[in-house]
Amino acid sequence: PNVKCVPELPYEGDKRQDDPFHWGTGQFAGLVALSFKPKAIFLVGMDLYGLGTEKKPENVNNIYKGSKGYTYIKRPVDPSYWIYQFNKLFEHSDCRWIVVNQEGWKMPEEWQANKNVFQDTYEGLAKWVNKQLTKQ
Repeated sequence: PNVKCVPELPYEGDKRQDDPFHWGTGQFAGLVALSFKPKAIFLVGMDLYGLGTEKKPENVNNIYKGSKGYTYIKRPVDPSYWIYQFNKLFEHSDCRWIVVNQEGWKMPEEWQANKNVFQDTYEGLAKWVNKQLTKQ
């Protein structure tokens, strides 16, 4: 079969959130992206807290809420593990990370402390992509 294991974590830690078992798909996507040695990684859709109506208690910070297989989700997921784990990826890489989100979204303070982490909007990402597509 054409099955590959995800890369090892770029660090070792003794906290529960350092155990790969407790990593989510978003963080593993970042880890896999790092294995290609990119100059930059764009994080799109990693809003952490929920956006708009998702901030209300009756909603959750999960794009799949209400879809088949996700009906059990009743409350927002605590994003602290996501924040911690992405921060570990930022700390252990030389690549630039661009966190793309809507205007006014607040980046976690831990992430802001990293010199290789930047924030942009969806409009900014669209402008960048269009510029890349129109280069001669």
